[in-house]
Amino acid sequence: MPVEPNPVRVRVPGRRSVAAVSATDAWAVGSGDNTQLIEHWNGSTWSIVPGAVSSGHLYSITALSAGNIWAVGGIGNRAPTPLIEHFDGTAWHLIAQPVALAEELRRGPE
Repeated sequence: MPVEPNPVRVRVPGRRSVAAVSATDAWAVGSGDNTQLIEHWNGSTWSIVPGAVSSGHLYSITALSAGNIWAVGGIGNRAPTPLIEHFDGTAWHLIAQPVALAEELRRGPE
């Protein structure tokens, strides 16, 4: 019986978070040199997928279904602007966040 690879256990430099919908549909995000990294696992290989923007860092991803995947991160280094992207099953889209949320995230906990 063939053993299915577990994409969650793969460690690759630049990869920060992995979420799987199934054994043949997983996503990983991260960054390198202020360029975001989005990868897709199809059950046998990882492939790099273009995001909604090319710059920034992605820190976390969650997959609710094959057509409802969210990734979050930031653009910039010292006081990053929050970055939210959504995959609708076809492409990644940049999601606008409320200005109040962006300001609150920049300030941090009080």
